[in-house]
Amino acid sequence: AKDDWININWKLSINNSAKQGQWIAVRGLSIGSLTLSDSTSQKIADFILHTALQQPQSKQLVEAWKNIQGLRLANSHLIVDYTFPANGNSVISSYQALVLSQDEQQRIVSYSRKIQKLPANGPLVHLLGSLFQYASERSTQSGDPVAENRAALLALAKNFGGDQLTSMLNSTQGNKQGLVSKPYTVYGRRDLAQHMILSAGLTLIADEGLADLIGLDKEISDLNVGKTISAWDLLADKAGIRLAQNATKSAKSARLLQTSLSQAQRDSHILPDLGAGFSYSEDRFNADDIGELTVLVELYLDQLEILRK
Repeated sequence: AKDDWININWKLSINNSAKQGQWIAVRGLSIGSLTLSDSTSQKIADFILHTALQQPQSKQLVEAWKNIQGLRLANSHLIVDYTFPANGNSVISSYQALVLSQDEQQRIVSYSRKIQKLPANGPLVHLLGSLFQYASERSTQSGDPVAENRAALLALAKNFGGDQLTSMLNSTQGNKQGLVSKPYTVYGRRDLAQHMILSAGLTLIADEGLADLIGLDKEISDLNVGKTISAWDLLADKAGIRLAQNATKSAKSARLLQTSLSQAQRDSHILPDLGAGFSYSEDRFNADDIGELTVLVELYLDQLEILRK
């Protein structure tokens, strides 16, 4: 049998100074050795785009496109100036619409529904255990544990107040106020659970560097308003980063994490215990301590297999 194919070459140009949404222009559509005029090429492109946007699955993509502020080329790379929405759909939903396929979006929906069926409060370790047991079961069917883990963590971050990630990404001032307090805890503290899960979500929708920077910025901001830097907060932030990394870096790592979390029973199975020396009354540090605290936190995280680099 012979595959059917068409030799099409479509040249695109980027004009970042054009009106919003009109940055891309079609130039010289070629079919084999036949090259059409720019005007005809643009008409064909407009027709194809119009037809595609009539499809139900294009709705989220259209919403995401509204948040793009510009396109530009730099060193052969396409750079997208994207602003996460300040309200309405959460940043996680916006991220889904922008870069995830329909199958991946549906995975997140499945995990969101699973979360709604689980207890609405209690130790975070129990929530993670049930969720990643579910991820393990789904991985047997899908054959893609990385995708299952990514969807599980994104759904969890969304449940923990994914809308708040918007302010974290858009403003260094936005990450200090108004976080949604979820009734899940680590060592009896809701803030540690929130730090860990939102840090994992940031790692997946942005990258490790940004998640780490935002966690540190929060501590510096607290210091600037008369509070102190918390070693526990730094620990939970970095734990979330490592959790996201180990959950998605390879199929082997993804499955090992599923197994470990499915069997986890105690808080110390998901976050190291800094001990009495870092009790609430003693957990007060200043900017000069950040270097040593970072080294200390990294050493503690290396004690847990699920958080080890």
